[in-house]
Amino acid sequence: MTPPTSSKNHEMKNKNQNLDKNNNNYHENYHDTSTIHQNTNTNNNTTNNNNNQTNFNQPNTQPNTQRNLNNHPKPKTSFVKSILLKFTNWINNFYRTFLCTYLLTIELIAVLSQILILILISPVYLVSKPWFYHIELIGYDWLATLVASFTYLNGFKLESAGDIELLKEIIKNQADKAIVISNHQSLSDVPVIMNFWLGLNEKGKDGKNKDGKWSGKNGYRGVTWVMDYVISYTHWGWVCSAHSDFFLLQGGDMNCCMKACKGIKTKEQLRDMERRRLAQHIPIAFERHRFLTLFPEGGLFCNRKASSDRFAEKAGIAKLDYVTIPRMGALEIIVKAVRDDQMGKLKRESDNKNGHKIGVLPAKCNDTVERQNISDGLDNTKLNLLKSSWSDKVKYVVDLTIVYPDHGKPTPVAELQFGPNLKTHLDRRALRKEEASLRLKNTVFVYATVYNLDECPTPFDKSHPDSSDNLPPSESINKSPSEKWWLDVFRNKDDQLRKLYENNPTRDAGKIKQGEEWKSMHISGWKLLWVHLFYLSFCTAVVTLVMYLCAVGIWAAVPDDIADDIEDVLNTTADLAVGLSPSN
Repeated sequence: MTPPTSSKNHEMKNKNQNLDKNNNNYHENYHDTSTIHQNTNTNNNTTNNNNNQTNFNQPNTQPNTQRNLNNHPKPKTSFVKSILLKFTNWINNFYRTFLCTYLLTIELIAVLSQILILILISPVYLVSKPWFYHIELIGYDWLATLVASFTYLNGFKLESAGDIELLKEIIKNQADKAIVISNHQSLSDVPVIMNFWLGLNEKGKDGKNKDGKWSGKNGYRGVTWVMDYVISYTHWGWVCSAHSDFFLLQGGDMNCCMKACKGIKTKEQLRDMERRRLAQHIPIAFERHRFLTLFPEGGLFCNRKASSDRFAEKAGIAKLDYVTIPRMGALEIIVKAVRDDQMGKLKRESDNKNGHKIGVLPAKCNDTVERQNISDGLDNTKLNLLKSSWSDKVKYVVDLTIVYPDHGKPTPVAELQFGPNLKTHLDRRALRKEEASLRLKNTVFVYATVYNLDECPTPFDKSHPDSSDNLPPSESINKSPSEKWWLDVFRNKDDQLRKLYENNPTRDAGKIKQGEEWKSMHISGWKLLWVHLFYLSFCTAVVTLVMYLCAVGIWAAVPDDIADDIEDVLNTTADLAVGLSPSN
């Protein structure tokens, strides 16, 4: 018979069990040096078990970053909660897929509808060109509204600051025209600029400022673009051609087929041809439209940054961090075309009136004194005609600085227009409770700066030794006053972006100008709904009409005897259906 265990032996047995337990904890928590030290002391000093027992039962209070990162327990979720989470993700993925499919479809429908409408109203062009252009502008405005609605449907917002009130006054004054420039970080820049113009002069909550809710006074109906030549081969190219937009062919777009079709052999030949084409297009663009829009950087920031830095080193000028050095060719051609037209009209009228030629023309043709000297002897009728010239109305340079949530990774056009990818969608949903972070994640900012075109010096003529036609770009940028002025504009833009991105997590506009604040820009919700319903209804009507005409054509091609047999079968089927009805 086994003798009963004494209380002392029972206590020793519990201590040995605790020793085994803590030895196992040593292998599990080998990163914890305090636990290792405790277990070692326990094994070597069995006489101090009572003291060490207390240490074993106490939790480790020393910080251990690696253990916390690697062995942090994951929160457990219930079965019902996990099912609901999976179901919610499935619904979100289905909604995003459906929305993307719908937006792609409605965009194609809208562009093709615009083309068909222009074809149907083409006889109006022979009767009244202004009416044809007016209808075309309405369709162009609605297409831009449709594209802007994609941004809203995907949860992105637009906020603006800067010379917004001055820009609204320019829009209200229908006589004013301007050159519009912007930095170019992503293909999303185009829909962002569309959204910006459409959001100006929106109707306020108090019912005031009604201009621009539906009309073209929002500004976008006056916009025309200088865009890449590749776009002319897309479905948008047809719409832009009808709108008198300009397609610029750059050296990177050239290939063997293009060289054969255009007869171009060298880049110099291409450059001269495009300069002539653009100079001829400027009067056409400003006679029909008000805001000539282009990206002077000549490409996306990510593609142009390295070449811009190399050019800066070669020219001996400071590098730009957030924008690239602008390509001066298109800018100089536009300014020179405006100045040549302004001074050419005055010179021709003065020569015709006085019978002699005037001397050297002033560099800034909007100077009142010089205009008075040149126009001496002209009657009031001719002076009024000169004042109404398109070139006299080009008074401003509107500089738009687009600020994305992340400068290094600007929002892709597919995400802005057709929905964010799954990772971005989950990140945005996780930040819903953090208002500031969510705002920066979903908001694109546009800072507007308005310059007076009179401040820009006139580019040198070809006969001038410091002209860009006679010097390489790395030298002319240091000698031409016109190029220096445009470079200063982009330095100011680079400084604006630096103040918004560096040490400014909230994108405070007050860092650029004291007291400046961002203001949300909105488009009428009824207008957004209208453009969707209009293009869907128009497409439905066209498809129904085409199907009806096809059915009539097919029926007319059927022989009479077969047609009679089909009619007899249909009549017999109808009689049987009537005879089998419950009422009979």
